[in-house]
Amino acid sequence: MTSSGSRRGVALGAMAAAFVLAAAGGASADCRLTITAPQDYWVIRHDPYVQDVALGEFDLMLTNEGDANCVGQIQADTLGEAFGMVRSEDVSRIPYALVDERNGTDLTPRAGASARRASARPVSLAPGGREMLRFSLLVSPEATLGDGDYTQNLVFAVNTPDGMPLAERLVTVGISVPAAALMGLKGAVQRTGAGATIDLGELTEGRRALGASLYVLSTRGYAIGVSSDNQGKLRLASTDWSIPYALALGSEEVNLVQGDEVRVASRRPRIDDYPLSIQIGNTSNRRAGEYSDTLRFTISPF
Repeated sequence: MTSSGSRRGVALGAMAAAFVLAAAGGASADCRLTITAPQDYWVIRHDPYVQDVALGEFDLMLTNEGDANCVGQIQADTLGEAFGMVRSEDVSRIPYALVDERNGTDLTPRAGASARRASARPVSLAPGGREMLRFSLLVSPEATLGDGDYTQNLVFAVNTPDGMPLAERLVTVGISVPAAALMGLKGAVQRTGAGATIDLGELTEGRRALGASLYVLSTRGYAIGVSSDNQGKLRLASTDWSIPYALALGSEEVNLVQGDEVRVASRRPRIDDYPLSIQIGNTSNRRAGEYSDTLRFTISPF
């Protein structure tokens, strides 16, 4: 009996020791880092005819909810996609630059993930600590863009020195290009406060090029509206004397009597040039003097 009792005491002692060890392991300090974002859609509105570059700043909040220090490096990853922002119907990608503003570290994931840099400022948060990280996003398109949203999904992660993630956050970066168009005159024109003047010289019947062009830049298809104050007549000021004429934008004949519209359908950006020419009608038996008309051009994308 005495021998059996001794064996039972040894077994109970081993169980107690195991319980103590388990309790000690559960009480170990731990880093529990979270990343939150005021917004997960880092997309900049960019009008290519007003701005040369698209630039924005965005924030991430880091919080250590554990009871041990959190130390690591911030990194951006494209999740296996090729680098660059892309529009849904396109295949070509737009490069961009991503910078950690704490010390100007370049986080651009050109190879799919941002490169590790010895000069990068580490993330270091004590238990209960919080830190706001600010990032600048810069896009400088090399060519005119069509309208739409160009985006890329990125994962921002804080990684330990051996590459293990402490926390991650998915964010969409990009630029949003509105439907926009502009136009102007170039060539033999004289600028005025009200627009531009083209000198026709001596009026003779027939077709003549004006030595000027209407140029158009547009993020998509567009419509050019054309109207004539005199409904297609060059008029001698303050008189009823007039000379009929017709206008062409490139190969497009324009109805100046009723007003007209030139439409160009496209889902791609456009850079177009329309040489201006006119057809002057009968000039015989007209009173001498300066004849003129005012043309009004409007443009709108569609």
